Amino acid sequence: MRSNIIITAVARLLSILMTVISLPIIIRILGENDYGLYVLIFGFVTVIAGISNLGLGYHAMRNLSSRVPIGEKSSLFLPQFYTHCGLGVLLFVVAQYSEFIPGFSAYVSSGGIWFYVASYFLVYPIHSQWGLLFKFTENHLLFNLVTTLLQVIYLTVLSYFYFRYSKLDLNNLFIAHLVSFVLVSLIFSPAACKIIEFSRTFYSKKSFLYDARHGLPLVLIVVMEAIVNVSDRYVINYYLSIDKVAHYALAATLVSMLLMLPRLLTVVLEPRVYKLVNEGNFSEVGQVVSKASLLFLVIGIPVTIGSYFLGQSLVSLYVSQSMGQSAGPILWILNLGACFFGLAMLQTVILLSYEKTKPLFLINMMIAVINVSLNVMFLKFFMHIGAAAVATLISYMIQYFAILSLVRKFTEVEVWNKELVKIFMAALLAGLVMSLSMELGASDVSLTALCLLILEYIMIYMVSLVILKSSILGIAFPSIKIFRR
Repeated sequence: MRSNIIITAVARLLSILMTVISLPIIIRILGENDYGLYVLIFGFVTVIAGISNLGLGYHAMRNLSSRVPIGEKSSLFLPQFYTHCGLGVLLFVVAQYSEFIPGFSAYVSSGGIWFYVASYFLVYPIHSQWGLLFKFTENHLLFNLVTTLLQVIYLTVLSYFYFRYSKLDLNNLFIAHLVSFVLVSLIFSPAACKIIEFSRTFYSKKSFLYDARHGLPLVLIVVMEAIVNVSDRYVINYYLSIDKVAHYALAATLVSMLLMLPRLLTVVLEPRVYKLVNEGNFSEVGQVVSKASLLFLVIGIPVTIGSYFLGQSLVSLYVSQSMGQSAGPILWILNLGACFFGLAMLQTVILLSYEKTKPLFLINMMIAVINVSLNVMFLKFFMHIGAAAVATLISYMIQYFAILSLVRKFTEVEVWNKELVKIFMAALLAGLVMSLSMELGASDVSLTALCLLILEYIMIYMVSLVILKSSILGIAFPSIKIFRR
């Protein structure tokens, strides 16, 4: 498990690095308005693409890791593969010959973007299916190569457009997505063909009904999560302006880097937890998820406290002063919400292993309704993007505790214990010392000063954990003697 985590961690770190470098450049080239428009359109498109398989891969996800013979893997994988590709063709036709995203045509100067949007649905399924196959057959190296190479190709194509035409527009961004999907699908097809054998294997009535019964709630869960994740952008656009959408989206994108850690952990956790449940090792499930949750919080809590002190300075230096003043102060609120969402994400793995998709859907539906209601109410009265951040935080807190209460019916996940207190105290102490250093220094934080403050914060945090004798360091760094109790 540790080697798989290391492989996935390296891939996620590369992804974060590419995002950190490219995001401010793209925003500056596009401008705040066009970037805000891209966020709105692409958010809608990715939601539709994400649910385009209608949840029909549930049986494959649930059992691929336990099926060794290639013939059995093929019979599990191929029916939902063919179905997903067919649904992609259907979405392409619908998107191409209809106003698929009503209300945005007035913003877009070039009508060609709708062809690229439609083509996104056509090329997305194969890339998505290769990722599913590699992930749930526990080929973590291939899975991470798929996700990393996709981003590398995307940024390479964008670089070509910029150096060729000295500008970027929305069409260029969608063309880059299409090229990256096609090339990654072609590059990894030979590896996929070594895991499965293609044949005319389609759904039987029994297997289709099983996938539909358990998978359809998963699709609805994705829809509800998408409403929580992207609806605030549309409400901000309605009550404020499209440039404020860009400000909020920037903060949300930076916070999404924190969520890469629980996503990293679920890549390894899902196959393992499914296998433990299939083999009847129920006692280990809670222990594995508990360790993963604490590993997430040992990063999530200091990031949240650090962003409270440094959020505005970080965004101002990263993109612009205007974005720093607007997006910087809400970073810590979104990071705190991400901590609760990340914990909920990890514990959802347990519910999926026990096939509890219906209660998961009901929880997420409740959260979606709460989130949209809070966004509308808060933004209408406060007219600031911070209102949307608070709405997100409240929604994720409710979601986490609702999922936790359900998980406890099956196993005990220990998160709220003395280790959590030690992590919080260490991060708070480091934050206070860093704040004192800022007060004693210049009023405007330079890039060099920011880097030194972050380094100071990390060092004091780590030393504080050692002094407090936190056992989480022994889990994260078992080979370092001083961290082992």
